[in-house]
Amino acid sequence: MNKLTKEQKRVAKKRRAENRAKRVVESHIKKSVLTTHVDMDAITEIMHIVGDFDYIAIKNKGFMPLHIERLSPSMISVAHYYDWNGDLAPDPEMIFELRDGFMQPTCYRYLNFTEVMRDKFTISKYCESAKSWNGRIRQQGFVEASKSKDNVTVGVL
Repeated sequence: MNKLTKEQKRVAKKRRAENRAKRVVESHIKKSVLTTHVDMDAITEIMHIVGDFDYIAIKNKGFMPLHIERLSPSMISVAHYYDWNGDLAPDPEMIFELRDGFMQPTCYRYLNFTEVMRDKFTISKYCESAKSWNGRIRQQGFVEASKSKDNVTVGVL
């Protein structure tokens, strides 16, 4: 039986560590590629119900109003706002780029914290938050509330 020298053991250990690190990175990249877009079906449904808009505010008893603003033909802002010492503060606000029927988060704001998404890892993290928020928007009844003109303010420029 051949015994490995200390140098050979050190090299083998280093290769195993590098291979392990490579597998972790590849796993994260695969996950992030799969989650760079999110199906915000509740927001999409509200936009279809309301029709042409530049700005939508939906009141729903017991919840902060939901605001959807068209920033460009391919970009929207979705937010809840509340009054904080006389200023409107987002709780939260997410800006999405519209792509092929899905939305890609590009910016997240909460109070004085802002994160601009520049890499797939950050985008992936906020896709998970957006999915959860989309579910709460539907569960809290904002889609149903958007069907009543009494609950909806629409601005068209």
